[in-house]
Amino acid sequence: MTDRPRTLLATPTTQRPTSVPQLVTGDRCASTGCVIRFIRAEFHRSAGKHSVDTDDTLHGIAQAFVVANMGDDESPLRTLVLGPDRSGNMLEAIMLHFDDGREMVIHAMPMRIHYRRLLPRPPETRR
Repeated sequence: MTDRPRTLLATPTTQRPTSVPQLVTGDRCASTGCVIRFIRAEFHRSAGKHSVDTDDTLHGIAQAFVVANMGDDESPLRTLVLGPDRSGNMLEAIMLHFDDGREMVIHAMPMRIHYRRLLPRPPETRR
């Protein structure tokens, strides 16, 4: 078996805005926050250690609620990504971002409870 990482290309995903965007700049809809992402990531074999499906991981990355720099000053840059799998269960993934533009997922598992504090809170509802 080879140690060469697999490269997968996710299908484009969109988050539907609640209203029609008036102006689109780059890959973001200016008035509503709609995001279209094309994910091309390599998967290191260590990313499969916790038996999370690669399609679920790609979905979690594309629909991420949190993308946080892990604070390393070294190259490649490491980011923590928290997002839902295709069933809505929260996942955590760690990605490496190389200087040549490649991205590699090195860790993917169900989200641990101590990351819950990083998730955005829903707006307060009034009674």
